[in-house]
Formats: sequence, C-alpha cells, structure tokens
Amino acid sequence: MKRRLSSSERKLAVGLAVVGLAMLGLVVTVLIGGAGSVAPTTDPTATTAATTASPTPATAPTASASASATATPHPSPSPSVPPSLTPTPSLYAPLDGLPAFAELAGRLPIAVMIDNDRRARPQAGFSRASIVYQSPNDGGTNRYLLVFHERDAELVGPVRSTRLFYNAWAFEYRPAFAHFGGDWRSVKQLDSVDGELAYDVDALAGAGAAFWRDRTKRAPFNAYTDTERLRAAAERRGAPAGIVDGLVHRPFAADVPPEARPSSGSIVVPYRGYRVSYTYDHATNSYLRSVGDEPQHDALDGTRVTARNVIVQFVDVYYDASQRYNRAVMDFVGSGDALVFRDGLAIAATWEKSSEEDLTRFVDGAGNEVTLVRGPIFVQVVAKGTDVEYVVGDLPSPGLGSARESGARRLADRRGVVFLHLGSE
Repeated sequence: MKRRLSSSERKLAVGLAVVGLAMLGLVVTVLIGGAGSVAPTTDPTATTAATTASPTPATAPTASASASATATPHPSPSPSVPPSLTPTPSLYAPLDGLPAFAELAGRLPIAVMIDNDRRARPQAGFSRASIVYQSPNDGGTNRYLLVFHERDAELVGPVRSTRLFYNAWAFEYRPAFAHFGGDWRSVKQLDSVDGELAYDVDALAGAGAAFWRDRTKRAPFNAYTDTERLRAAAERRGAPAGIVDGLVHRPFAADVPPEARPSSGSIVVPYRGYRVSYTYDHATNSYLRSVGDEPQHDALDGTRVTARNVIVQFVDVYYDASQRYNRAVMDFVGSGDALVFRDGLAIAATWEKSSEEDLTRFVDGAGNEVTLVRGPIFVQVVAKGTDVEYVVGDLPSPGLGSARESGARRLADRRGVVFLHLGSE
C-alpha cells in the first residue's frame, strides 16, 4: 500500500527539484558560454611596454585570442579584446619622432633615390617616408632622396641614380641605400664605405632583383621597387636588420596647442621651370604639398602628400661644365642659412654639418637646436640667393610675430630671400 507524503515531505521534495533544475541550468550556461568566449592571455609587459622606451628593439606585445566554433541559430556579437590587451606603440621612431612599435622603431632605415622629371610624376612612396630631400641635380634639374623607417611602402619610384651630396645626406642615417647606379665619383664612394656609412643596394651592381620596370612607361622613368624587397636585398648583402647603434637624431616635441598656432600660411620654393609650394593647414598642423601649382598625390595610394616640418636649406651650388650632363656641385659640409617651418611658424636658423657622415643640424639664433614636431620632414635644398616666399598668418601674440619678423628680415638681408608677412600688423 502506497504511503501518502506528508505536507512537509512534499515541500522538501519540491525544493530539491528546484535546486536540481537550477544547478542543471548553471552547467548548461557554463558549457554554452565557454564554447564561444575569448580566453585572453595577459602579457605582464603590455602595460610597461607602452610607457617605457628600451634602447634595444624588442617585439611589441600583441593580443591573442582563440575560440571554438559553436552552432547557434542566430549570430552573436564577437567578444571584443579588452583595451588593456590592444597593442600600443611603445617608442618614438628616431628619424621623424612618430610613435612606433619597438621592432619598427629599431629597424634599419632605407634611403631611395627618386626621379623628378615630369615624365616620372606622380611618384610613389612620399606618403610613407620619414624624411624627404629635394635638391638641384644635373644641369639645373632636381631629384629626391626619400628615407623610410617605421612605415613601409608597397611601391616606391621611379628610382634613379645618386650623386655625392645625396650620398652624404643618406650617410646621416646609416641606411640601406637603393639607387640605379650614379656618376663614377658617387659609385666609387659608396663602394668604399659600403657596410660602414651605408649598405649599398645598387640595381646595376648585383641588386637588380629588388627592382622592376613598368613597361607602360618610358625608360629611364619606369624603375620601381618596394621597401620589403629592399630590406631583403640589403640583408642578403650583409646589412643588419636593426638601426646602427649610437646614431645622433634630431629633437622632437608635441604640437603647440591650436590656439597658439597661426590661422593660415604658405611657402613657395622655386626650382627651374616650376615651383614647390606648401599650404599650412591649421586643423591638422601640417603642410599640404603642391608641385607646379598642382596638389601632389602619392601614386602608391592617392594620398595627398603632406609635411609636418618644412626646412629650406641654402647652399653654394655651381655646375661643372667639364663633366658630362653639367653635374651639380655643392657645399653640403659646413654651415649656412636655413628656414625651419613647424607649427605654422617660421624660424630663421643656421644649418651645420661637420663632415660627410655627420647629421645636419639646424640651430636658432641662440645656438640651440631647433625642435621639430613629430612627423615627416621635407628638406628643400636650394642655391644661395634663391627667392623663397612665405606667409605666416595671424599669431595669437603680436609680440611673437614681431620677434620672428625681425629675425626673418635679417636673414633676408643676407640671402635676398623674400618674406611677405609675419604675424599681425
């Protein structure tokens, strides 16, 4: 005969059933939730890597996550990586002062000679370069030297030959130096210092595999390369993967506040047959570059070419008619006048270079090295006496404008440079 449960026994049974169901639901929840969740691994160096600069390049911390596939009737949002595990640049790149991961800030720079014939435009790679030089070349023409560091470029060119003064500027960074030959003096010099002041990647002397020709364009304005190929070619030729220890670099600082910057500005630098101009953009604190009055865009990705610092360097230039092509000869070692543009302002300066391999420094009237803002540097090398025009918009402090105007006029008296307007009137 069945015994009827008492009231208290029935209550106990119901309670146990509820507890059992709850525990079963918890197990199911854990199993389902665990199948689709990210299990981040915390890197104990992630926090310190973002704030501590190490002189020895090291691999920057990266966030890794794994998840098992789970069949669900409706897609669910992918779990996000916590901000503390997001890779953060841990250093400043020494050539342009931009934030960079340690392995990028510590790698070997690459210098590349670039053509500037009208048939070579638009050139590729400008938007990824840390430093750009433009200088007179044979017979009054001009070329570029691009220096790449923490940023790569999938297309660079057209690549052309080098000269002694381009060699000397490249030596300042001890880079892998890519070019298509050069005059005999330049090639002989590079051969004598290969592995010391630069790592020669000459397309005409064993490194041709790193370059290719664009058959839709006319030679010699159609030779191209990329930074990945150049790094591989340099390493095959004995170059180190890392930047040379002990190099001296320029000082950098953060932008001045927007309220301390001029509202507008412009720079015009003439070369034979056309001019290079920059328009200052207050919002981005940068200079938009134009060539021949046309905005310059990078053939790599269509990006508008911009500079964060523009330097005009005045040098003695003459042309040796005894050499074929009327080669340019210039005094790139020593000192001379310069103009440094940054934060929308103009600074009358002096350039100093004590030897072919030493860094060119730019110092102000008090003898202090001019601090640059973080970002690409464009150096416009011109002959002494070149008329460089610029406008600096209204400054928040009339006193500051007056001081810079006075310094600019003293420079104008020595070099015949044209200064249109500085500060408020």
